Amino acid sequence: MLGWIKAQWFRFVTNGAFYSENMSIAQWRRRHSRVLVRQILSSLKLQPVSLAVEIAGACVTAMFLWPVVNPILLVFWLLLVGVHFYGAIDFNRRFWADRYRHARIHFWMKAWMVLAVVGGLIWALAGMTFAYNVGNDSASQVILFSVILTVTFASWPVYACWLPSLVVFTLCSITPLVLRLALIFGWSRLVIAALLITVVVFMFYSGRRFNEIVQMSVRNDQENEMLVKRLTLEKNLAEKLRRETQEQSRLRSKFFTAANHDIRQPLQAIGIYIQLLKKNGDPKTQAIVEQLSKTTQGLQTLVAQILEVSKLETGHTTSNLEPIKLSALLDELALEFKPVANEKGLDFRLKNLDVNVYTDPQLLTRAIRNLITNAIAYTQKGEILLAARLIGGKRVSICVIDSGAGIEEAEQKRIFDYFYRSENTRTHAEGYGLGLSIVKAICEQLQIKLSLSSRPGRGSIFRMQLPVHEAEQARIFTQTRRKEQSIEKLDATVVLIEDNTPVRESLKALLESWGATVISAEKCTETLTQKIQGSPRIDAVISDFNLGEAEANGLECILRLSLARGVRLPAILLTAVPSEVIETHYVRTLRVLGEREAALFAMPRIMQKPVSGEALNEALRELSEEKNR
Repeated sequence: MLGWIKAQWFRFVTNGAFYSENMSIAQWRRRHSRVLVRQILSSLKLQPVSLAVEIAGACVTAMFLWPVVNPILLVFWLLLVGVHFYGAIDFNRRFWADRYRHARIHFWMKAWMVLAVVGGLIWALAGMTFAYNVGNDSASQVILFSVILTVTFASWPVYACWLPSLVVFTLCSITPLVLRLALIFGWSRLVIAALLITVVVFMFYSGRRFNEIVQMSVRNDQENEMLVKRLTLEKNLAEKLRRETQEQSRLRSKFFTAANHDIRQPLQAIGIYIQLLKKNGDPKTQAIVEQLSKTTQGLQTLVAQILEVSKLETGHTTSNLEPIKLSALLDELALEFKPVANEKGLDFRLKNLDVNVYTDPQLLTRAIRNLITNAIAYTQKGEILLAARLIGGKRVSICVIDSGAGIEEAEQKRIFDYFYRSENTRTHAEGYGLGLSIVKAICEQLQIKLSLSSRPGRGSIFRMQLPVHEAEQARIFTQTRRKEQSIEKLDATVVLIEDNTPVRESLKALLESWGATVISAEKCTETLTQKIQGSPRIDAVISDFNLGEAEANGLECILRLSLARGVRLPAILLTAVPSEVIETHYVRTLRVLGEREAALFAMPRIMQKPVSGEALNEALRELSEEKNR
């Protein structure tokens, strides 16, 4: 009960700023002690001014009242002032020197209250005794009352830091003076007494407000200290974790460096013995030897991949960035993987782009090689498309598109994790689930944006976006300006399929103005197919993607026309549909086609509406050049 009463009293004098019902008694006491220490320290910072005014007031009182007051009484009073002054100075010195003041705060608060009471009683003695001695001497009374009020006001900021001390000091110093004036009958004395009471009330009110300011300052200081301690702790913890991570990385790097030698050595020996067994072994055991050879190769691949992942993870793989010709890099990859895909019955196509990029050629090649290897491994029929296209003149998107088993949406976030293999792919090919992890690590190191689009049973599209070299950006801009300024005549027959009449008619007029022969249609009808079959030449097809509800889309129209002609027709999809959606539809369609149909179904060039006439003219010229190669 006593503890609760103390808590409520503290809650009152601190305006409730530091008390919470959820606090334990121990927590409340610790916070209580910190608050009291801060308040006393705030008071001691203001104390020198108060003591100076008190000494000055005592000197003025002695000088003006010496003729009218008993000298012995005045000297005794001055000694009391000196004792109070010494006590205040000693309190200041001892409090600052006490290293355990938080634990001994209640002792110091009692001492502080004693100082406040003694100081108030000293000036109360002056108000009662000296006022009686000066009698009706108005000048002496004014001087005495003025000095007492001045000292009280000068001490107000000091004692207001701790509200009880302000109350005690003010009541002790002012109350006897008020009573003295009230007992002397006379309206002027009563008015002065009422004014003093008003002053006391004002001092209490102002003291409470000032105390709130002190409380807020103490609270902010405590919060800042706690924040600094927490930040320091977090910084130390982060530094400790960083050192531990560095040490783990060093140890892991040391381990894998040793493993690289110690594991590869026996694998090398095993490989040699297997070669000897193949050459000199019993024909009856050749099947077992062949299986052993495949197992050893798989183990070698796994070891190589684990070591590579370790190097990428620990930062021991350095990036040698340089401007490279992307078309040459993709040509080499196409030459490498086209025979592999053809051996599996897959068509491998390359849509190249003549542009320079700024990256590490070896790491980029490694990443693309892993994507193509995965695509071939998990695709049973159809084709693999390696394509590069320019995005806004500043970035290049490299896509590896397959018509394989696809990946469930729930698994796409985990597909790049170490040793993870999709449920749809486990029965189709062997592997350890590290290829895509290596791709992700390489892309993170080279700051390449990696993304995946896939649907089960309809294939997957892996995209890597990387920046074009700065000098190349200027060249592309210059080439674009030149293209805009040079529109060439077209000696070509173009099929135009567009369901929007104004757009179709305007495109037809534009193409004819370039000298092209245009066969236009609203949608892919049997009449159009027959017209295409009877046409002596078809150089290109331009189609929208969405051609109306319940109608074949642009991809399906291009496939029908290619089948009708018996050749792969160069085509452009002029549409507002995102390219990712079109690529997904292409992969989905490709999966259900037979071998002959898939051979005639090429991925068209995608141009987003609105497109300039210059860009369309250039695209048709490039398609014509590709056809004539």
